[in-house]
Amino acid sequence: MASMKGWSSQRRMRFSAAAWPSLPFLESARQSTTFMAYSHEDDEPTHSPSDDVPGADVVDEGEVPRA
Repeated sequence: MASMKGWSSQRRMRFSAAAWPSLPFLESARQSTTFMAYSHEDDEPTHSPSDDVPGADVVDEGEVPRA
């Protein structure tokens, strides 16, 4: 018997790739604050990991912290 795992995962990926652009709720969801919080279209992080660490220095992605 052939493995169904690979087939189902391929189908799921193919479905999601084809379905996402055409889903009608996406346009209204883009204006939702919840959707915007998880959206990375602007490439700006919505939450900095250093916010959770007291005394941590905020460093740009390309910058190397000096000891």
